[in-house]
Amino acid sequence: MSARTGAGARYLERFRARHAEEYPAGATRRILPAAGTQRRFAAMAAVSGRRLAVPLFMAVPAGLVDARHLDAALRVLADRHPALRCRVVVDRGLPVQEWAADRTPRLAVAHVGSADAAGRAAAAAIRAVEDGRTATALHTVLLRGPEQDLLGFVFDHAVVDETSLRLFTADLFRVLDGGRPDGSADPAGLPAGEPAGGDPWTAFRDAVWTHVAAEAAAGDRVGHWVGRLTPVARRWAARRASAPEQHASAPGGASAPDQVPGVVRPLEPAPLPAPVGRARAALFPLALASLHLALRDTGVGAPTTVGYAWGARTDAAAHTVGCFMNTVLSASASTAPAGSPHDAARFAERFVDAWWQDVDHADVPFDEVVGAVGRATRIGWPGEADALLVLEDVRDRTPLRLAGRPVAEWLPPLLSPKAGLSGALRLDADELRLRVLVAPGTPAARCADGIAAAWRTRLEALLVAHAGSRTPAS
Repeated sequence: MSARTGAGARYLERFRARHAEEYPAGATRRILPAAGTQRRFAAMAAVSGRRLAVPLFMAVPAGLVDARHLDAALRVLADRHPALRCRVVVDRGLPVQEWAADRTPRLAVAHVGSADAAGRAAAAAIRAVEDGRTATALHTVLLRGPEQDLLGFVFDHAVVDETSLRLFTADLFRVLDGGRPDGSADPAGLPAGEPAGGDPWTAFRDAVWTHVAAEAAAGDRVGHWVGRLTPVARRWAARRASAPEQHASAPGGASAPDQVPGVVRPLEPAPLPAPVGRARAALFPLALASLHLALRDTGVGAPTTVGYAWGARTDAAAHTVGCFMNTVLSASASTAPAGSPHDAARFAERFVDAWWQDVDHADVPFDEVVGAVGRATRIGWPGEADALLVLEDVRDRTPLRLAGRPVAEWLPPLLSPKAGLSGALRLDADELRLRVLVAPGTPAARCADGIAAAWRTRLEALLVAHAGSRTPAS
C-alpha cells in the first residue's frame, strides 16, 4: 500500500473536494480536517451517542478564585487556542473539526459541603461532557467548598491530548494571575511560545494540516504492525466465535460506552517506590510488560494487547492545544518469566527491545494499521485491546501558584471508564502510584482485585530485575 491509497490520503481527498483551506477574515464558522484519532472518536460517538471526556481538577484555597475573573480568563484562552471553540462532528459522512466563533467555554458554579459531594459533582461534570449535554469542547465547574474550592476542566477528548492539558493549565493560571480587578483578564499575562506571527488561527490551522499530512505519509509503513498484530486479530476472531456476547467493544480498545453505566471508584494498590536509574528510563515499557503479565495471570489468553496514546508532535504543533495523538497497540505472546531474578531480567530486556521497535513505527495512524491487518487476515478486527495504559510523570512539572498560593491537582474519586480495563501510573519524586479502573459488567470486573494485585506484583519484580541487570538478553 502506498501513502496515496491509504485511508488518510483518501480522507484528505474527500475533505478537499468539500471544504476550503482558507477562510475570509471574520468568518464565524470554519472547517478543518480531523486527524486519525479524532475520526475514530467521531465514529464511536456517532455509534454510541457518547463522547470520551478528559477531566482535570485543581484544588485552590477557598474563595481565592473569582467566578467573573475565571469566566473572562476562559474567553481569553478560547481566543488564543482555537481548539477550545471546536467540535469534532460527522458532516455528511465525513468527520471534521468545526470551529465556531460563538462556541465559548462556559462556567458553572456549585457549592459542595463535603468531599463526597465534591466527588459526585465532579462525576456529574464528567458525565455532562460524555453524554453530549455540553455544547462546547470544554465544560468548566467551580465547586465552592468549606475549606477549599475545586476548579474542574472537563474536555472532549476529540479536541485535546495530554500535551494540551499542560499548555492549557500553564496559560490559564498565568492569565488568572495577570487579571484585572474588574474581573477581566489580561492577555499580556500569557506565557512565551506565542504562535509565529501572533495569529492563533493560522498557527492552529497550520498545525492541523501538517499533522494530517504527516499521518497520510506515515500510512505507507504498516508492514511492521501487520506482522505484530495479525495473531491478535486471529485470537479476537476465535474468541468472538466462542463467546460473541463478550466482544461488544467499540473501535480503539474502548468498551462500548452504552455498556458502561455510571462512574466507578478506581482500585488503588499500595504505591511503589519511585524507580531510579535504568528502571526509571524503561518505566513505560516495563509497565506495559507487567500489565501483559497480569492479564495472563488472570486468565487472558495470548497474545494479550494493551493500548496507549502516543503523543509525539510535529514542530508546528509544539505550542498548540489540539488532539495530535495516535493510538498504539502493544501485543505480547510472552509467558511469565520464571521466579529467578535472572529470568525476570532477561524477559524485561527482551520486552524493552521489542517495544523500541514499536516506537520506531508509533507514528503510523492506527486506522491504517487496523485496515491493513483486516486486509491481510480477512478478519473484521476493530482494533480493540484487553486494556489501556496511561503514565503520568509529574516530577518535573512547574508548580502552579495563584496569588502566591500553591495550587495542587485533585484526583476525582469517581471516574467514568473509557475501557473495560484501564491502568494508570502516576510518578512523582517519591513514589509510583497505581490506579486500576474496571467497567462494571465486563469480563475484567470478575477479577478486578486480582488484576490490580498481579499488576503491582509483576511491575515491582520487573523494576527490581531491570535495575539490577547490566547485560543484554541472550
